Amino acid sequence: MQVGNKGVVTGTQIAYASICKRKLWLYTYGVKMEEFSERVEEAKVLHLTSYPNKTKEVEIPGCGIKVDFCEKDGSIHEVKMSKSVEKAHILQLAYYLKVFADKSEQIKSGTIHYPRLRKTQNIYLTDELRCEVENLEKEIQVITGKKNVPNEFPKRNFCRRCSYCEFCFS
Repeated sequence: MQVGNKGVVTGTQIAYASICKRKLWLYTYGVKMEEFSERVEEAKVLHLTSYPNKTKEVEIPGCGIKVDFCEKDGSIHEVKMSKSVEKAHILQLAYYLKVFADKSEQIKSGTIHYPRLRKTQNIYLTDELRCEVENLEKEIQVITGKKNVPNEFPKRNFCRRCSYCEFCFS
């Protein structure tokens, strides 16, 4: 089982691993419920309409990473709808920064934008964040290496808004 593109963990998998192991496994094995989610569609519209002067979905060569947009100073940016899974957003951006650092790229920081809240959050790759990301990468390998979907559910009120809710609870 390859974990992502060419066996590399993806930013989406990092985010999902920090939210729900079940969602991570289903996504990795090709169950893509996001296509049917109004919330995901709403987030896509927000992404497309926010920061109209920026080039969107910038693929970083040789890394297999697409960021929402980049600045000339080398900073990377992600646009998110709400802070409901803020830790997942931070870890996803920290993962990107780690990949760049491991490749000796000069990208040192990232910013998470919450346009609806009119807030931003600057992220720097600290030793603590690097360690969290590395642990998640190992956990993703274990979870996605299993033959069956995990039966664990998050212990928060997150499931009812999740695009996988109907799949998990029907």
